[in-house]
Amino acid sequence: MTPERLLGEIGEIELVSRAVRGRPTILLGVVAALAVGGAAAAVFGASNHASNTASVSPMNRYIVLDRSIGPVWLGESRKSVEKALGPGARTQRCGATYFGGRLEVNYCPKEDPTKYVAGIWTHWAGFHTRSGLRVGASRQKASSIPGMTCGSGFCSHYLRPRHADGPVTEITTRHRTVTEIGVFFG
Repeated sequence: MTPERLLGEIGEIELVSRAVRGRPTILLGVVAALAVGGAAAAVFGASNHASNTASVSPMNRYIVLDRSIGPVWLGESRKSVEKALGPGARTQRCGATYFGGRLEVNYCPKEDPTKYVAGIWTHWAGFHTRSGLRVGASRQKASSIPGMTCGSGFCSHYLRPRHADGPVTEITTRHRTVTEIGVFFG
């Protein structure tokens, strides 16, 4: 709820309170409704704060092959990610999950801790490419993407010519359905 809307409702309540003088039950109900609305506005306003990312969904839900998943980009500094999303829930020595486990970020390429994003994974269907590739999509959808090569249980996409540690998008499939999407330096 925006401050302008809340102020507008306060003005409406003042008009109602003047109209119902002598009826404290109705006025008490209106004041209670305002208190609940104000508390909800405070809670939802605070949900954008970095420490509350476990309970909210990300605003940016796009997957950019070989680049990013949602609000996190390969090569982005850990400091930048933590400033935007908070510290996350630690998953390993140098990894964290965000949005209630919907997004996993790894800061350890080849087990050597760095200050930059080295890999991003998701098992959540809420992240998707502009063409509609997401967890839960068919393997056929993944294989129809230009530059995507598929093998047994996975599909991969990478820049051509491929560099040894260049960015890769890997899609894990099971029973012809996408189960995981990862973007990492390979």
